[in-house]
Amino acid sequence: MRSELVIAGAVIERPLPKSGDASQDLTDWQQKIAALIHRLTDDVPVDTAERNTEQHAKWLLAYVLDWHRREEKAAWWEYFRLCDLSAEDLLEERAALSGLTFVGAVGGTAKAPIHRYGFPLQDTDLRGAEDLRSLSGARFGKVEAVSLEHRTIDIKKRQDTASLHPEAVFAHLIVPSQVLADALLRIGEYVADNGMTRDGPYQAARDLLLRAGPRAGGQALKEADEITLAAAMRIAPHLDGGVFPVQGPPGAERRISAHA
Repeated sequence: MRSELVIAGAVIERPLPKSGDASQDLTDWQQKIAALIHRLTDDVPVDTAERNTEQHAKWLLAYVLDWHRREEKAAWWEYFRLCDLSAEDLLEERAALSGLTFVGAVGGTAKAPIHRYGFPLQDTDLRGAEDLRSLSGARFGKVEAVSLEHRTIDIKKRQDTASLHPEAVFAHLIVPSQVLADALLRIGEYVADNGMTRDGPYQAARDLLLRAGPRAGGQALKEADEITLAAAMRIAPHLDGGVFPVQGPPGAERRISAHA
């Protein structure tokens, strides 16, 4: 289409290539992450086949640094999607309950009453303790109890919602992750300054990224006719940092830790 327009006499400028510098719209956090990604991947080949183990580990570390921010964006998208739904639409959402009818007070205080509501038959994942939002997305209260048999929900209200009776509510939770994001940043900064294999802090994280075997003090990972649990319990007391992955049913890691 462009060629045809140019032949017809139109002047269409090509877009200028971007400089690669961080946009002014980026937050301080994103600029910090972008700079650290550059430091970690500056010597890493684009082709994975050309990377050595350490280079690939640095590449993996670089691109998990912003993982929590990306995950939180998805959670916020879901929040805004739910905010845009009508009470009728929320009937189809498992994170919500719609068609609520006020039954009466069942506890609480005058400032923070617990109100019971009935609801029509619908699928819901609400089971108790969820933080609730009203149709507008404003904070509304907390689920005190839900009876799927009797189709009732008890909601502990806030002082500013004590007198409100909504047609529908939905649950949504954003889990703060800045502490975890900061921890990844510290690991990235250490690796950028000291490399991936040097002895020092964050050994377990670096060994995991390098896919290094357990630092088992010369112990064989498995002896002849030895079951996996017995091998893990034998090795655990000899570990010297690093990573020792254990796959098993709930409680397996506690048995090994107790033995170690």
